[in-house]
Amino acid sequence: MMRNLKLRPAIGIVLVLCFLVPTLIAGYLALRHQRRFAEQELQNELFRITQILSLGMREPLWTLFPEAGFALVDAYMDDSRIIRITVESEEGVFLTRHGSLKNVGRIISRTMPVTFHGRKLGQVKVEISTLQLETKLAEQTIHYLSIFLVPFILGSVVLFLLLRSKIIRPIERLVRQFNALAQKKLDHAFIWDQSDEIGMLGRRLEQTRQSLHTIVRDIELMHKQEVNHGKELKRINHQLERQIGEKVRAEIALREHKEKLEENIRERTADLVKVNESLRAEMEERRKIEQEQQRIEHKLHRAEKMEAMGMLASGVAHDLNNILAGIVSYPELLLLKLPPEHEIRPILEEIRSAGVRAAAVVADMLTIARGAATVLSPHSVHKLIMEYLESPEFHQLEATFPEMSIVLELRAEHPFILCSPIHIRKCIMNLVANGAEAATDKPLLTIRTQNVTETAGDNLVPRLRLEIIDQGPGIEEKDLEHIFEPFYSTKQMGMSGSGLGLAVVWNAVQNHSGQVMVISSGQGTCFRLTFPSLEMTEEKPEEGDPQLQYNGAGERILVVDDESMLLKITTRMLEHLNYKVSSVSSGEDAVDYLRFHEVDVVILDMIMEPGWNGRQTYEEILKIRPDQKALIISGFAMNDDIRAALGLGVKTFLKKPFTISQLGKAVNLTLQSEDSGDDQN
Repeated sequence: MMRNLKLRPAIGIVLVLCFLVPTLIAGYLALRHQRRFAEQELQNELFRITQILSLGMREPLWTLFPEAGFALVDAYMDDSRIIRITVESEEGVFLTRHGSLKNVGRIISRTMPVTFHGRKLGQVKVEISTLQLETKLAEQTIHYLSIFLVPFILGSVVLFLLLRSKIIRPIERLVRQFNALAQKKLDHAFIWDQSDEIGMLGRRLEQTRQSLHTIVRDIELMHKQEVNHGKELKRINHQLERQIGEKVRAEIALREHKEKLEENIRERTADLVKVNESLRAEMEERRKIEQEQQRIEHKLHRAEKMEAMGMLASGVAHDLNNILAGIVSYPELLLLKLPPEHEIRPILEEIRSAGVRAAAVVADMLTIARGAATVLSPHSVHKLIMEYLESPEFHQLEATFPEMSIVLELRAEHPFILCSPIHIRKCIMNLVANGAEAATDKPLLTIRTQNVTETAGDNLVPRLRLEIIDQGPGIEEKDLEHIFEPFYSTKQMGMSGSGLGLAVVWNAVQNHSGQVMVISSGQGTCFRLTFPSLEMTEEKPEEGDPQLQYNGAGERILVVDDESMLLKITTRMLEHLNYKVSSVSSGEDAVDYLRFHEVDVVILDMIMEPGWNGRQTYEEILKIRPDQKALIISGFAMNDDIRAALGLGVKTFLKKPFTISQLGKAVNLTLQSEDSGDDQN
């Protein structure tokens, strides 16, 4: 029981921490200092020996007479610490001597050059064993331990005996007396003769025992009186209980009758409530089913309408792109052959400009179809905003609304996104025009950007938020769910809007993996566009695009297209760019041609009817020309066939209609691409 105090282990730990640990640390530091001093002495001795040998070997190395140096080397080999002395000349080992190689321990060496009149004749290398030094240090360690540990052990024993007699035993006696108090053994006095603090504590404990003894005796007397009083109370209580019991039995009978009546009422009420709740739940379920059915029908109707519009837009866009190819390309070819001052040059430029604008409308239709062959690259949204504000379209809008004001709040520190700049500028243009038309007087528009983070699963994803805010009357709630539908407009058709602007915005943002949110009230409308952002600090400068840098060097090109006009246009463009061009009108003819001819690049139209399309044609070409480079052109969309062709090894994709510079650049990229290179759009 006394051992539970754990004083002995505590005293032992204190002795170890207070005496042994500092003693060992001091001894370790002293031995460490002695070792460093001895090693430094050995290094100095090695340096001195090496220096003497370097001076003594001058004459033997100069005369190439090794016997003249044996005496000096042998004199130092008498030192048992030296393991090896090697003297090297310019031709190799001049002389060497070895000592004992058994139990040498760690070896340290020193090398010093031998020079004579400024010329290096060779070098001397001396190797010394540290075994004697290690042995001496081990003996010193044992000596230090014996000096430190013996006094520590004797002092610890004396201190422990003193603590045992003066502290441990008196404390054990105090514990026994405290246990006696806890067990109410108060009849025997606690006698203490010690005059120290523990003795004073023991005498105080004796006073406590006397006080407790008196209190316990008084409590026992009071307990006897309480027992007698309790017996009398018990008798009186028994009489009261008998009287109360009779009243309780009467009340219980009355309460049971009342509870029975209430239970009957509750059962009937519960039955009525269940029937009522069942009817209410059934009606609510029917209402939810009807609402869900209406929502699904509305969503299906909207999806069917959007799909039909997309199919119509895709088909029309494909045919228009083939037609526009001639309107855009033929004027460009003619402009290349006309002098700058020719009178019909402005007319051709107007025709080409009209074709480009028509191609932009077709691009909007393809955007609605969600099938546009969109090329994505890093661009700064701030730069795209400023480009639009400096564009002719914005100047025309300013002319229409001369009192319009634009407030720029470009707060995004990382304004770069992966996008098609044409489509993003189109979104900005449509939303700014929409906001200007929505205002009734002095349009005030705010264009704001900022970086935000959104939660995607367990990760935080960086986003770029673009907001265009107007102060118009807002959009009515009944129109909010329809504003992104094609040809839906609250304005007068043909006067201020075609109904395609917001549909283009919606589909362009979806194509960029973004989100569109509309916040509208009576004070204005905010269109919020959110895109995945890029951690970039500056935009890579665009290289110049002069036509001459895409001129060919007589490379052979095969053009495959079922449209004769496009075949002629493409052929003339390539011939103008200094390529040797052949052309066929079907995929089958292209394969037959390549069986007997070699070309550097094959330009394939993707949609060719009724024969093979571009992807099928390229598959057949690879069977006879596995390394054939190819370029795909299409005015339709980035569909599965185009992706499959790119997967087969097609290096470049070009969208119709295209300019001569775009065609030259695409051919140049295809010629420069390697077999393992990435696809170029």
